[in-house]
Amino acid sequence: MTHRHRYYSRNFWQACRPGATSEAWSGWINPLSSASELSTAAQGLLSPPALIGFACDAGVVRNYGIAGAAEGPAAIRRAMLRLALHRFPQAPVPDLGDVLCLNPEPEEAQRNLGALVAECRSRGYQPLVFGGGHETAWGHFQGLIPEISRKSRLAIINFDAHFDLRPSEHEKKESSSGTPFRQILEHCRKAGIKADYFCFGIQESANAASLFRYFSEHGKLMITAAQIHEGGSQLLSTAISKIIKSYDCIYLSICLDVFSSGCAPGVSAVQPEGIFPHHIRPAVEALLQSGRVLSSDIVELNPAKDSHQMTARLAASLAHLILLNSHQRRDGKVSPEKAR
Repeated sequence: MTHRHRYYSRNFWQACRPGATSEAWSGWINPLSSASELSTAAQGLLSPPALIGFACDAGVVRNYGIAGAAEGPAAIRRAMLRLALHRFPQAPVPDLGDVLCLNPEPEEAQRNLGALVAECRSRGYQPLVFGGGHETAWGHFQGLIPEISRKSRLAIINFDAHFDLRPSEHEKKESSSGTPFRQILEHCRKAGIKADYFCFGIQESANAASLFRYFSEHGKLMITAAQIHEGGSQLLSTAISKIIKSYDCIYLSICLDVFSSGCAPGVSAVQPEGIFPHHIRPAVEALLQSGRVLSSDIVELNPAKDSHQMTARLAASLAHLILLNSHQRRDGKVSPEKAR
């Protein structure tokens, strides 16, 4: 552990399954003790996944939420230890540990996260980032900027009860868990990047009218939680199918407060009328198998608010889904075996 980073040992990953059997994640995670140990991914059609944690909830606190999400990355990893494998990743998954936020301001930690994401992408990996509050997204996106600026069209897909399009309340343009996608869209507009923002699972009572107006001007497509409850997973799958056909690259973000509090109580802003995991699983799987996803994150787990590790286990299940379905080609096209 350094003053800005925490690494996980092999003993951590073998804690629940001594011997690291090949049928558990403990046998397929390669914990690194330094980012310099990350080798260039083997040449081939596919970019293998890599794990990164962002142990920060300073943006949640700044957004008047409940602290605790900084412990999310470790809790998700612990929940993954209990998951068995019925099929296997194409190669061991490197774990680059957690970027730490040791200040009440998240900006430095966000820059450090961006640098690590960029390093992963430059070496041929597809990062999966465990937050942390949703300020994770702005740091995460900074690491994608060098690559997406060379792409023609970017889709930003956020499964979330909230738009996270708030303006900064301070002259310094400070970042919070409520501002990341406004920061991303403003950067793209200034940089001339063609980017469209999609938000699925919105709770109408959790977003002010001004945010709906901002989305109507700058967003692409919104589907509310109520619409998903009525239309089911097929509604999302239809939207995702059109996105896959229309965009060259995708950044995927999953905020755990999009889910019902019955299965995700461990978040800062619980949602009694949130959606359910089965609503999004087919859509997430289709996105990952499309070959378009550059990078993903799972955010807003607050272990201090969790009950029986339900939210941590849900996050681990989503990580399991992402890690086993990450099929991004180096040339950005769909791999032939996935196209069939």
